[in-house]
Amino acid sequence: MTAGTGEHQPEVRDRLRWTGAAPDSPVAVLVIPTDEEQVVANEAFRTGPER
Repeated sequence: MTAGTGEHQPEVRDRLRWTGAAPDSPVAVLVIPTDEEQVVANEAFRTGPER
């Protein structure tokens, strides 16, 4: 999950504990900050029409 759900809604993350993503779980959970707007802009520039 990224953006608001992944970063700012612990109650949503808490509801996913059944997947094994709990603090005491052997499952590795990574927090990776993202800049989704930049990723979309880069892809649009890369795949868009040539100038």
